[in-house]
Amino acid sequence: MNYFIWGVAGPEISQEKLQELEELQPGGILIIGNLSQTEVLQTTARLQSVTFTIPPFIAIDQEGGLVQRCADDDLTDPASLAAKPI
Repeated sequence: MNYFIWGVAGPEISQEKLQELEELQPGGILIIGNLSQTEVLQTTARLQSVTFTIPPFIAIDQEGGLVQRCADDDLTDPASLAAKPI
């Protein structure tokens, strides 16, 4: 298994890109773009045609939403303090 994430722009994924994914066997796939729910489903359905040795983690980069940045003083937040390094 490879420990990298490969980005794909949905919903149109070329046959060449699908072949790359099958050859590379990434540990994850990041679906990139400002996609509707239908387009996300189309993209994940297209990815189903790839044969993976181990199914990759699939993540979606949702564009157009609000972004919340962490300031340095946010590290005293109880949830941040509870996080432990892997």
